[in-house]
Amino acid sequence: MRSKSKAFIDGLVKPSELSLVVAVLTSIVLCCFYFSFSDPTNIIENASLLATDERDDDIFITSTVLQLKAETAPLESIYLIGDSALREIVRVNLLTDELKRNNFDARIVDLRGGGQSLLESLAIIDNLPDNSTGLVVLGISAKSFIINSKMLDSASYGNRRGYTSEALMNFLDSIGHRSNRTTGVYGIDNFRFLLPRFINYWFSNDQRRTERSVHLKMYAAKKSTEELNALKNTYSLELSLPYKKYRTFIDTGLKALSTTINIVESKPELKITFIEKPLSPDFLSSHVGKEFITAYENLIIEFTEKYNVTYHNPSHYFPYNSADFYDLVHVRKSPTSSSYTSHLARLIMDSKIIQATDHQ
Repeated sequence: MRSKSKAFIDGLVKPSELSLVVAVLTSIVLCCFYFSFSDPTNIIENASLLATDERDDDIFITSTVLQLKAETAPLESIYLIGDSALREIVRVNLLTDELKRNNFDARIVDLRGGGQSLLESLAIIDNLPDNSTGLVVLGISAKSFIINSKMLDSASYGNRRGYTSEALMNFLDSIGHRSNRTTGVYGIDNFRFLLPRFINYWFSNDQRRTERSVHLKMYAAKKSTEELNALKNTYSLELSLPYKKYRTFIDTGLKALSTTINIVESKPELKITFIEKPLSPDFLSSHVGKEFITAYENLIIEFTEKYNVTYHNPSHYFPYNSADFYDLVHVRKSPTSSSYTSHLARLIMDSKIIQATDHQ
């Protein structure tokens, strides 16, 4: 038994020439197979096969961005970018219908994803082609600007979602957070992002195609009072209340937002607007308070005026109903989501960035 163990260990420490050749050839074949399959065209065509489930926003966003990069003549578009709070409340079908009723035929490009951070939004926007035309609608909230070390580390190593870009790498370097990426190719060279999906695809027997589900909370039952109270306490800690304390944590987030604005300005036919994401009125009144809300809004207004971009908070135009919220930030199918979507449609039409089409 001891001799067999010794032989096994010797084989690992001092492999034979044949074993080395087989190992090297196998690695080369696997690498070639990986990079041939990770061709942008394959990802575009097979996103629904690579998706882990209907909630896998990241592969669908990656596929969409690669498809935009492949277009030779970009269409005038509205780019919706943000996390699941914006994803749930803006209903694309209603937005499309309202714009079309007013002869606005711009394409809506959905780049919203669950848990999408400001750094990830930055990378997505940087990857839009330089000749993109239209309007970026970026959802923000007070919490968006709190960028913690976990988010920075994720971005530094190419991001858990596969989103990376040259501008993101430069931003990390500018704040003294070393970038560990060398290529900056969007999604394609990120083994951590793509390889698990490829393995799932290769070994899947049913070769199922998964349709993306955008509004996961549309018909969900509202969380219980106990669950909501726990969420309120957690969210309060994450916001670093009160405002004086919060303000000390957000310089990196504000720098990321200014970098995002600069990226958009480098694309001559593209504009950006910020829209405040929803937050439950109950939470705002019980835990946040008017002082924080006023100080935060004054900060954002001053910031956007400095950079000559627009900022909108729909809650100033119609009241949110706490009963319409699944939790603190996600809105179900309700009058609140309908009003928010209609308000966004009016903002887009009033911006004059997207032009109406004369169908007469």
